[in-house]
Amino acid sequence: MPDNKNNDPLADILADEALVTLDVYHDDGYTTCIVAAILSIPGSERQYVALLPVDAQGEYSPERAWFYRYLIDETDPNAEPDIENITDDEELEAVIDRYDEYLDEIAFDELLSEDEP
Repeated sequence: MPDNKNNDPLADILADEALVTLDVYHDDGYTTCIVAAILSIPGSERQYVALLPVDAQGEYSPERAWFYRYLIDETDPNAEPDIENITDDEELEAVIDRYDEYLDEIAFDELLSEDEP
């Protein structure tokens, strides 16, 4: 991660080109989040995004993900993606289950790569 002169961990995260960040607006202002995953659920045409909120110390955790619908305007190649709240409990539960599967897949892949010479 890049070294920031001001010792600001959030600035380090924002400067890290490998991480994609997004500022999410809510009642208390904005929260910078790291885009953890874009998810698809079998049988659904929608896409979802898992975001990891970053605290003032630059900390984030895969266990504290926020989930939103991920919207792309397919008719406009220059349009920015957008997010939308998930209001249906069953839909949210399906997204959380898919995210848990995604984390399991990553953990399994890491185990396999550790076994390789």
